[in-house]
This record gives sequence, C-alpha cells and structure tokens, in this order.
Amino acid sequence: MQLLGLHHVSAITASAKENVNFYTKTLGMRLVKKTVNQDEPSMYHLFYGDEKGRPGTEFTAFEIPHAGRTHEGTNSITTTSLRVPSDAALSFWKKRFEDHSIEHDEIQERFDRQTIRFRDFEGRRLMLVSDETNIGVAGGRPSAHEEIPIEMGIVGLGPVVFTVADSQATFSFLTGIFGFRYARSYPSIEDELRRWMGRLDPHEKSHSVFIDCCYFCSVYIQEPNRVLIELATRDYRRTVF
Repeated sequence: MQLLGLHHVSAITASAKENVNFYTKTLGMRLVKKTVNQDEPSMYHLFYGDEKGRPGTEFTAFEIPHAGRTHEGTNSITTTSLRVPSDAALSFWKKRFEDHSIEHDEIQERFDRQTIRFRDFEGRRLMLVSDETNIGVAGGRPSAHEEIPIEMGIVGLGPVVFTVADSQATFSFLTGIFGFRYARSYPSIEDELRRWMGRLDPHEKSHSVFIDCCYFCSVYIQEPNRVLIELATRDYRRTVF
C-alpha cells in the first residue's frame, strides 16, 4: 500500500500542435504517446516523458480547443517542476529561455536545491529543479535532441505545488489517507505579512486584521495623511511534502 511517488501530472492545453512544439522542440521531452481521453474520446491526451516514458518522468496535456489562458488563483496546481541533472544544466536552460524569449526568473535556491521558474506558451507556471544534491529516487534518461545535450536534459518530475484555501485539510488528506510524509515547512509570504503587522504595532500604527481574500491575503493601513495602503501577498499558502 506504500505509494512510490508521482506518476505523472496533467494539464489542459488549447492547442495540441503548439503544445507538442513547446514540450518536444523547446523542452526536449519525448512525445511518448498520443491517445484520447477515456471519458471523452474526441479529446486528445498527450504524454511526454524521458526516452522510455518511465513512470515519474511524465507530463501530460488534454486538448480542449479554445480553452482560456492560465488564470492564477487558489485550489489548483500552481507550479509543476521538472528535474534536470545538475546546477550547470540550469545555466544552460536560463540561456535557452533567453534565446527563445521564454518568460523566466533568475536561478534561485529552494530547499537546498537550485531552481529556475519559467512559463510555457500558455502562461503555465513551471520550474526546473537541479538533481545535483538529490539523494532520493534517480531520474530517467532524456531522449536525444539536436539542441539539448543529454547531460542537460529533463529527467523527470520534481515537486508539485498546490495553492489551496485550507492547507490543513490538504495536509490531513495527504498524510492521513495517502501516507505522505511531512518533510518541512518554509516561510510563506503570509508569514511575512504578519511580521509587517508586528513592525507596525510598536509605532502605534493602527491597521486592519489579517484579511484572507481566498487568492491572496492583505492588511490595510493608513499613512499619516490618511491615504489607505494595502499590503498584499503575491501568492497563497504552500505546504511541501
């Protein structure tokens, strides 16, 4: 009954053709299988993975023509990460993102591993994670690509981020029913907001209570001339397993 890890992560795309172009030509993943949604045979289901489509290396997409672009919010998967072999690979990918005009952040350390966030052609939030310090399950082996050396290629799925309104409910479900192991927490943007409230209090600056707006949180304060200022978080709650 012990779960062995993530098998695949699925998303929705408005264009199967553009999806294939991005994930195979730009990211260098192999189109392992083109099939259909078992519940709706008119809907394409695309599977990408390593050279053999090993479990744990697969990202899939259902085609829904004319589907809208990604809208950031809550109660959804908000970041899917993909593993690469080393820190050096991230530098390779940063340059590749620049050369292909792909929106991306700078390389940043998260949970003692180097990472780089980026977005696909539909605005979906993705992240590459270096396996250089990984001591867990080994990744797969990338398929050959004329522009991406094997030692730089994507080797599998990394952490997946949920953004949820009730983090405790998700925590209880994953640990209590699925048997996931709690690893650790890291400071969230909401923690930073509460620290701001603590900074205002000694200065006798009245402010609102902590306000949960479902897809962001905020605190209101008036500056000396009574202009209303809102401190708002960029993201929502995050718990890592």
